[in-house]
Amino acid sequence: MNKILQILNLKTYFFASDEKTNKEIVLKAVDDVSLDVYEDEILGIVGESGSGKTVTAQSIMQLIPEPSGKIMSGEILYKGEDVLKKKGEDLRKIRGKEIAYIFQETYTSLNPVITVEEQICEVITTHLDKSYEEAAKISVELLVSMGIKDAAERIKDYPHQFSGGMRQRIALAMALAANPSLLIADEPTTMLDVTIQKQILDLLVSFKKNKVLTSVIFITHNLGLVAKYCDRVAVMYAGKIQEVSPVAELIKTPLHPYTKGLLYASAFIKDKDNKVYIIPGNTPSLKELPQGCKFCNRCTETIDKCFKDEPELIEIKPNHFVRCHLYNNE
Repeated sequence: MNKILQILNLKTYFFASDEKTNKEIVLKAVDDVSLDVYEDEILGIVGESGSGKTVTAQSIMQLIPEPSGKIMSGEILYKGEDVLKKKGEDLRKIRGKEIAYIFQETYTSLNPVITVEEQICEVITTHLDKSYEEAAKISVELLVSMGIKDAAERIKDYPHQFSGGMRQRIALAMALAANPSLLIADEPTTMLDVTIQKQILDLLVSFKKNKVLTSVIFITHNLGLVAKYCDRVAVMYAGKIQEVSPVAELIKTPLHPYTKGLLYASAFIKDKDNKVYIIPGNTPSLKELPQGCKFCNRCTETIDKCFKDEPELIEIKPNHFVRCHLYNNE
């Protein structure tokens, strides 16, 4: 398969001031991440809050807020061209047109004081050679494809007049309006109930199957959703990729202790006391990451080396990579 996107040695840091010493603190939110996205696949990026999933996605779109954050180094190649070198009009041609982004909270992407029609039409007229009248017709067709009833009338409404699930459908319509090749869906169903969540994700999969989209990056904290909807998965923790594998292989044979914990938690496996499994401890602050493996202070399978040296990401099986000393204990 051809690669539509390559992330190479990406480092995205944030900068804060220590309240006690007034010295600058460097927070390595994304620390040397390399990851490929192939044509015709849904890649899941999974991990707890603060693992670096969203910052990785925002780096692709150059949405890192400056000066508090900065992409320090690395390359992001979209169809062979480095997105990080794009500025101004060249960058706008990528955003929305080639790569679209759906945010977790729809109010981030939908303007509350502009009608749905105006917002979708703006995307279409900006990126496609269409008049407003043509764009309005396409906008209605998009809402119909999203399962919104009475789309021709409701398109004149404002975002607050829709439910959360409907707003997410509108955000998806906006994202697809300019026919992008790659869609980044950043926890698009977290705020929705299970039924609506399934409807939105089923829509996403159907668009990919029908070639409306070439590829999707689906960001979530729920490995159960990844198992159902994705082709491949990258597990992130403390700003680093910990495991990458085809989904079926990872579900059958998870290697990293953190992946196993996410899998057990997502499957709602209960322990001997009939309690749902929870990964021990808390996600460490980026200010106080442990030496060695970043998961060592929560892991139940540690060896001495885990507390001293950071393991490398190595290929254990074909297309199955893991960052763990248990598989590289030389």
